[in-house]
Amino acid sequence: MANEGKFVHPKITPKVIDDVVVEIGPGAGALTEHLVEKAKQVYAFEIDKELKVELDNKFEEKDNCSGLKIYTAT
Repeated sequence: MANEGKFVHPKITPKVIDDVVVEIGPGAGALTEHLVEKAKQVYAFEIDKELKVELDNKFEEKDNCSGLKIYTAT
């Protein structure tokens, strides 16, 4: 699981962006970082509650993340 989401190809990412993006399993947030730069709204769904906390901490300090919402299973 440690390597999930670490591959982000710069030529692919800009082509898959829309106004609203749903990301399933953001992991450590490598792709999420690119998505929030391009999309107006990103809904990320992470099943691992500990990773969700890490994602919250990672993105709460960034300026361009107002359109990011991270959810987990309850």
